[in-house]
Amino acid sequence: METEIIQPGDGSQRHAPLRPGTPLCAGRYHVAGVLGCGGFGITYLAVCVATGERVAIKEFFYKAENTRNPDGRTVSVTGSSGTSAAYRAKFLKEAAMLKSLNHKGIVHVSETFSENGTDYYVMNYVAGATLSQLIKEKGALEQRNARRIINAVSEALSYIHARRITHLDVKPSNIIIDAAVGQPVLIDFGISKHYDSSGNHTTSTPPGISAGYSALEQYSSQNLNSFSPESDIYSLAATLYAMVTGTAPADAAAVAMNGLPELPGNILPEIKEAIKAGMAPRRQDRPSTVLEWVNILNHHNGALHHSHTAPPGGRTPVTPAPPASRPPEKKKRKGCLRAALILMLTALVAATTLTIIAVIKRSDSPSAQAAEPKNTVSDKTVSTDAPASEEDYYIQEEPAAADTIPSYYDSTYYQPAAYDSVAANGYGSNITEADSVASPYYY
Repeated sequence: METEIIQPGDGSQRHAPLRPGTPLCAGRYHVAGVLGCGGFGITYLAVCVATGERVAIKEFFYKAENTRNPDGRTVSVTGSSGTSAAYRAKFLKEAAMLKSLNHKGIVHVSETFSENGTDYYVMNYVAGATLSQLIKEKGALEQRNARRIINAVSEALSYIHARRITHLDVKPSNIIIDAAVGQPVLIDFGISKHYDSSGNHTTSTPPGISAGYSALEQYSSQNLNSFSPESDIYSLAATLYAMVTGTAPADAAAVAMNGLPELPGNILPEIKEAIKAGMAPRRQDRPSTVLEWVNILNHHNGALHHSHTAPPGGRTPVTPAPPASRPPEKKKRKGCLRAALILMLTALVAATTLTIIAVIKRSDSPSAQAAEPKNTVSDKTVSTDAPASEEDYYIQEEPAAADTIPSYYDSTYYQPAAYDSVAANGYGSNITEADSVASPYYY
C-alpha cells in the first residue's frame, strides 16, 4: 500500500512546511510531502532525483523563534534570545551522532547540509507503523511478539549505551516497525545525551518529558549530569507495559506515590517482574544495564540474546528467547494441587469402601437377601485430570521464530496516519505536538 502523504496548505503561514516539489540540497532531492511536525523540526518525505530512492529529510525549525518567509522556502529567526542558535547547534550535533551510528535498529543519517537559512539531515526512510499506532489499532499485543520487539529494541539501546549515549525518549511512538522485515527501529534522538569517558554529559539539551514513559529523574536536568542507562530502562519497561496492557502507564510521580496498577492476571510472571523492576521509582533500585533487565524479561540467567560487541552495523540477528522455566512459586502451586487431588481420591476410596461394607452387612440380613441388590456406586466419572500445567502455558507463549513476521504486521498499518487536525487547521502557528501524535515520525 502506498504511503499516504498529507500535503500542506498554501504556504502562507508562519510555520508552513516546504511545498511538494521544492528542491533541496542543491537539487539532489525533491520534497514529496510531510511526514511529521514537532516543536524543533519538520520531517519530509523526499525523493532522490538521481536514483528515485525515497528518503526522510529533517529540517531544523524551532517553532518558538523561527518563521517561514513569504517565498515559502527560507527561514528567518525572530527575537534575539539566542535559543534558536543553541538548539540549531544541538540539531547538528544530533545529526553527527546519528551519522556515526550503524545499527539496524536505529534510524541512520547519511548526510547533512545547510540551505534556506537553516540546516537539514537526510535519513533512511522507514515505511512502517509505530508501536503507538499498532497499540491503538490492536490494543494489547501478543506477549510473545511484545517480548520479541522489546528484545530487538534492547539491542539498539545496548548499542548506544556502549557508546555512552542515552536516548531519554523511548516510547511506543518513537519505535517504528519496518514493514519490509518487521524490524523495530528506534527514532527521534532529539533529547538524547552523549557522555564522555568520565561519565559527564557533553550536551546541554534541557530535559524532555513524555508522561508515563519518562523516569522521575528526568524531571530535573541536574539528575542527568552523569551517564544514566537506568533512565532508558525505565522507559523501555514502560513501553512494555503499554504493549501488553494496551494502555499508557501512569506518570512517574504517580507510580512513585501509588505504585504500579495491578497487572492483568494473564501477563506472564517474568514480564510482570521485568516491568516492576524496570519501573522502580528510584533509579538505584532498577537494573543498571539493559542486559540485566532483559535477562529478567526472558527469565534466563545466561547471556543476553545479542552482543554488546556486535560488528559494525549491529547485524547480530535477534534470537527468540527460550521457553521460560517455571518459577519456584508455580512448582509449589502445582504441588499443592497434586496433594489436594490425592486427598480427594483418598476420601473417595474410603467412602466407597464404607459403602461396600454397609451393603455387605445388609445383604447378610434375611430381608435384604430377598430384595434386589442395589448398585451403590455412582455412574459419574471422577476426573483425575490435573489443571492445565503451567508448562503448557509457557509453551503457548514461546517466542515466534526469528524469521516469522507476527500476524499484526498487516500491510494496512504501514502508512503515516492522516493529520486530521493539521489538515483542518492548516500548518499555521496553532500546530502543536499533539497534532502530530497520530504519526510521529522522526521529530
